[in-house]
Amino acid sequence: MAEKKKGFDLNSLLNTKSKGAAVQEEGPTQEAENAFNVVMLDVEDLMPSKDNFYSTENIDELAAAIELSECIEQNLVVKPEAHGKYEVIAGHRRRLAALKLVEEGKEEYRKVPCRIKKESDEIRDRLSLIFTNATARQLTDWEKVKQAEELKEVLTEYKKALQEENKDKPKEERERIGRIREIVAQILNTSTTQIGRMEAISNNLSQEFKGELEKGNINISTAHELSRLDEEGQKKAYEQYEGKGELHIKDVKPEEKEEITDEQAEKAQEAIKDAIKGEVNRAVFKVKENVAAVERTLRKYFSKSFQGKKFDGGKYIYRFQADGITIIDTEKWGNFLIDYSDLAEIVVLMIENNQLFYDDTPEEVQEEETGEENEEETVGEVDVLQEAEHELQGEENEPLPGQQDMSDYPEYVPEPQEKGLDFTKWIQEKYGMAQYTLIGKEVRAVIASELEANKGKPLCPAEWENRITTALSAWVMRKTAEYQKYLQG
Repeated sequence: MAEKKKGFDLNSLLNTKSKGAAVQEEGPTQEAENAFNVVMLDVEDLMPSKDNFYSTENIDELAAAIELSECIEQNLVVKPEAHGKYEVIAGHRRRLAALKLVEEGKEEYRKVPCRIKKESDEIRDRLSLIFTNATARQLTDWEKVKQAEELKEVLTEYKKALQEENKDKPKEERERIGRIREIVAQILNTSTTQIGRMEAISNNLSQEFKGELEKGNINISTAHELSRLDEEGQKKAYEQYEGKGELHIKDVKPEEKEEITDEQAEKAQEAIKDAIKGEVNRAVFKVKENVAAVERTLRKYFSKSFQGKKFDGGKYIYRFQADGITIIDTEKWGNFLIDYSDLAEIVVLMIENNQLFYDDTPEEVQEEETGEENEEETVGEVDVLQEAEHELQGEENEPLPGQQDMSDYPEYVPEPQEKGLDFTKWIQEKYGMAQYTLIGKEVRAVIASELEANKGKPLCPAEWENRITTALSAWVMRKTAEYQKYLQG
């Protein structure tokens, strides 16, 4: 069996001896040990790193812990600077805690244990700072965002250096470093989706709200929703925030939605690669660094398009709709919707990672695949589906009662036959996911009728279920005649 090509992983970075190398994850080798000397240095000779963005507030607890243990148990990591001074690479809070104790007259804490790096490398030092702080304590939301931003920047520099170093090597060697976002997620022990949200905050959140996030006045969820607003929207939100003195996620986003999984994002990427051509592609690339503008462009070209197209060997179907793109799994008959705001973030990331390239080929018209058999009947059904879908435009696509699979209502489904497909399979093959659209139309009619009859007052849940199943039964009965023709055919 051929050996599987390895992609970039954390150990590859930590064990590399090139310019971008970092401290090894499993502990330093003998060579690395020799690069350090541990000595006791005067805390007043230590200077903070210019790259440190982590909070240095609330040092009192750490100072008390050091005093209780009567020493600093973990060495600081420093590198020599001019005039007998040293720059701290790791241990900024320990430095401040020792300074506090000295200022209180406790001279026994003036000398602190430091590992002096004989050789210095900027990328390595910045990574060391991040690795030291990433698991040392509970980080604030602001620190998490800045940490992801800094790590992405460092790894991007490292990747460029490594690619330059390997430019004369085979393509497989040059591609081993992989995707920056995945590496950042791996190092910070989080999902690529969460890293994407942090990137959106770094790139799109206004300076005013970044300041509030840094102060801890808003949380990361609210910051992410704010980052999805355009400049004018954020300005209005900040005016509202100043007036009320507080801002919560519900003020920015009325309804919480499910988090997009990495698998769903991957399928959306495949659909986007297939869908974006010609004028759409050109327009997207003109505004590629502005997520809000990319979202507006996607809406302009796709929000009125309900056609579906198969991809990934026919296993999936994508359908652009008013709210976003729906991905349908034709094997499981499951589906999920990714709205245009999330889709825009995915597209921007794809362009950034060179997964989506400018293509000026003419835009293709998407058409539903239809078989040659029963062509007239199929065309008629497509017209019916399109009519039903257009009637539902503008209405919410949230799940409705009665939108289950036919197999959930066996009492209304004809008995299995000796030949041909059973009724449920026949419905799936004939209508696919459109059965839910048509059933939804029946359900909405029942809801409207009952609300009108009861002057806007809803029925009790049991009565609702009765009305809904009656509507479902009526729909099934109308299709039974068609099913019988199919069996006889």
